[in-house]
Amino acid sequence: MASELILIRHGVTAWNKDRRFQGGIDIPLDDEGLRQACLLGQFFQHQPAPDLVIASDLGRAIATAKPIADHFRLEVQIEPHWRERHFGDFEGKSHRELLEQYPEDFERWRSRSLHHVFPGGGESLAVFHARVLAAMDDVRRRFSKDIRRIVVLTHGGVLGSVYRIAQGLRPDDSIKVPIENTAVNRLFLDGGPNEETWAIRSWGELTHMNFPA
Repeated sequence: MASELILIRHGVTAWNKDRRFQGGIDIPLDDEGLRQACLLGQFFQHQPAPDLVIASDLGRAIATAKPIADHFRLEVQIEPHWRERHFGDFEGKSHRELLEQYPEDFERWRSRSLHHVFPGGGESLAVFHARVLAAMDDVRRRFSKDIRRIVVLTHGGVLGSVYRIAQGLRPDDSIKVPIENTAVNRLFLDGGPNEETWAIRSWGELTHMNFPA
């Protein structure tokens, strides 16, 4: 029996709408984000029960996880290695502001420069991608006969790395897939214990948004 990893980006925030870098800044869900989290919780009432619900240590991920965990009477397990990439001095600034203040660094970010470090520090793409890979390996080790379905509430940058890992791509490869707030992304582990590989079964499910509010 294959093990299922369900990864979901947190609900929307005001800074998402403003195209403002959040990173490790603990920006809360706005009213629309709270509604998305509620609809997501209703959707999971019609899904098989997860064995674990995990969230990054940022409030926007935890708040999105709670309606799911509460329904199944599970505790949200807070795990910092699922948090968003640390963007240094980019955090708190919009794309427009960064184009004006840090045009060269902004271009290095857009081109997915592997080892570029942001002004003020932060994580290079290589370091960030390695962290996500370690988080996925940790989940792999936790699957057992009693743990077959794990739900993780995380962030857009993390999901971009997850997709590349599952597809066997490089961390600096470009991809054109949707990474929407509260979209449901399903991965399975297929193969024997020594030959397990991640396989994407669905990506970007938003059927829960059709549930009545």
